[in-house]
Amino acid sequence: MDLKIAADRARQGDRQALGHLVEAIQDDLYRLALRMLYHPQDAEDATQEILIKIVTNLAGFRGDSAFRTWAYRVACNHLLTTRKRRAERWALTFETCGAMIDPSAVGRAGDGLAGWTEGERRLLVKEMRLWCLQGMLLCLDRKHRLAFILGAVLEMSGAEAAALLEIPAATFRKRLSRARSELHGFMRQHCGLLRSTNPCHCAQQLPATMRAGHIQPDRLLFTTHPVRERVTTAAAELAGDMDELGLVSSLHRDHPEYAAPDAILQRLRRTLGQEA
Repeated sequence: MDLKIAADRARQGDRQALGHLVEAIQDDLYRLALRMLYHPQDAEDATQEILIKIVTNLAGFRGDSAFRTWAYRVACNHLLTTRKRRAERWALTFETCGAMIDPSAVGRAGDGLAGWTEGERRLLVKEMRLWCLQGMLLCLDRKHRLAFILGAVLEMSGAEAAALLEIPAATFRKRLSRARSELHGFMRQHCGLLRSTNPCHCAQQLPATMRAGHIQPDRLLFTTHPVRERVTTAAAELAGDMDELGLVSSLHRDHPEYAAPDAILQRLRRTLGQEA
């Protein structure tokens, strides 16, 4: 069903159309919230709040844009103004992230991972990569973080992203450029995914990260998260075809297509007291 038609029917009380709207947009909104807030539980809570705003304010959708665009606008406004969540309270900066790199682990790939099977090691190293890339985004303030997500990760045009944020296109371009520059500056100095000669390599840093409790093997946040299947090319395989700025964006873009937890729709139904 076309989402504009579904929105019109939902405004008239069609619960099936309302359910269709929610199911059509919840994954996109959840992935946006996860990028902004880092922790899946916080992303789930924020997505729930965003969907409630959308469902209870359908009258505000006038149909002069795509429904998904309008939903993204509601989400962006919410994520820029919502209360600080747990990961944001860490007050991460690129300096503190750089200080977390264990210099004694450089050149010792695999050390400290004895006792894990090869499959378990691969899973943990992938978790480390996703954990670190997600953490880098938290070093940006919300406005620059959102600009990077919209422009570099979701690959929206400057005009489209500026319209979502209701700011001049030039302002959006400046935010995106600064976010890219700050991420590139950090990764250029530290990240082995960008430069093999850099000190921080996922397999080498993983043991220290686990000892510090940042990654808990029995409570992985990202690699065990439900996903929607997609066909993609690993960012690392594209390195030879990109400059470093392009690779920074590609590495942050090359995440799984996380699926919104089923609990979001169930909680929404309970909250609204109806079969959404």
